[in-house]
Amino acid sequence: MTADGTVGEVQDRIGQATSTSREEAANVSGTVQAEARDVAQTAKTQAESAMRQMIDDLRSHAEDQTSKLAETMRSASWQLRSMAEAGEQQSVATTLVREGANATERLAGKLDDGGIDGALAEVRTMARRSPGAFLLGAAAAGFATGRLMRNFSAQSSSAVPQSVESGFPPAFDLDAAETVDGTWANGRER
Repeated sequence: MTADGTVGEVQDRIGQATSTSREEAANVSGTVQAEARDVAQTAKTQAESAMRQMIDDLRSHAEDQTSKLAETMRSASWQLRSMAEAGEQQSVATTLVREGANATERLAGKLDDGGIDGALAEVRTMARRSPGAFLLGAAAAGFATGRLMRNFSAQSSSAVPQSVESGFPPAFDLDAAETVDGTWANGRER
């Protein structure tokens, strides 16, 4: 064999190795791309599944809360009816309370029948039919909710000592503290 023949042979082998390397690189690239597509598809499927589960959970929670709201409204309706029966039969206030009880009972029935979807559809329909009345009702509901929250917070804060309300427990009660000589700080004796 000659040197030229050996060099030619080496060049052929290098060419074959280069060609094989390119083919293998193309195969690896194709495999990586396929795996990336699979991973992306799996991630998309899992995200969609998680979103559906979250929506189902929220819908279930909303239905539970709607059912509780309907029960509360029925109780309020019953209390309003009791107030109307206790009042004067022909007075304007009694008539208004009685109408409020009837409206509350109807709304509770709609909540029970249609659930949260039915209630939202009813609210949308009312908002489209008479936007002014809807805004007035929303403002009244917001005002009533604000008053209730204010009353509840005022009641709960009056029952809690000031130092506990600020997040710091009271170190001791000066009115109930006993002094060294056995008398109470507030002047009481044992």
